[in-house]
Amino acid sequence: MKLLTDARSLLAAFRAGAILGNGFRERDRGNFARASQLAEDGLVLLRSPYVVRHRAPEGSALASLTVLAEEVREKSNSTGASRQDLADSIAFLKLAEKHANANLALSAWLPQLEKRLETLRCASEASQETPSK
Repeated sequence: MKLLTDARSLLAAFRAGAILGNGFRERDRGNFARASQLAEDGLVLLRSPYVVRHRAPEGSALASLTVLAEEVREKSNSTGASRQDLADSIAFLKLAEKHANANLALSAWLPQLEKRLETLRCASEASQETPSK
């Protein structure tokens, strides 16, 4: 059973990687809305319950798609990556750095991803506060 789950997770990472490649091509062509949609499609795929997001293939795809979503967010008027995608990407990148397996291009995004996650957390907390009488 674990072998089947691992295989499904790896296949999802490969599919997400293909989606990522298409997203990068669209971004490079200036089609930011399409790049944003592809990033979201890949992130949704990686949210499947059988995906092991902290392993190298899945985590690399997750972090790359998260960076793409954030990179084109303002240019495409999209929401960007979800809080969970940001948090999991940050955790993966920190783990990769710890084990000297860091992708330098992705690691360079770590401060921006952390800032974006904090912004989303603050906005969420502010919207949950109710005015006192």
